[in-house]
Amino acid sequence: MSVIDAIQALYRAEWKVADELAAVPVTQLEQIAEQIERAGIDGYSIFHLRGLRGFALRFPQSERLPNISPRVHRSAGSPELLASLARSGSKPVSRKAVRRLRREMRDLAHRRAIERRADLR
Repeated sequence: MSVIDAIQALYRAEWKVADELAAVPVTQLEQIAEQIERAGIDGYSIFHLRGLRGFALRFPQSERLPNISPRVHRSAGSPELLASLARSGSKPVSRKAVRRLRREMRDLAHRRAIERRADLR
């Protein structure tokens, strides 16, 4: 197994955990967090479990981009933003690229708001 294969397996495992959490009621997350802690597994607080569950619900399998890490999906926050980034030809599709696109969108919205205010005068 190559390093790339191992990383892709890690991506699949993270999605699997998120999908399993999405399949249970949110009211069970605290109990699951306790089970994980009793099993001696570190790094899966109730906060983290809620985040994993939430991003699995926001990105159903049909909306996920293959070979793009779950971290980048989470950073994008929505399938629409991630798809927009992928269509833009940004290479690589990364958390940095997501931040750049968000900044560009925020700047554009700010400029448009200024133009609208100027038009009202």
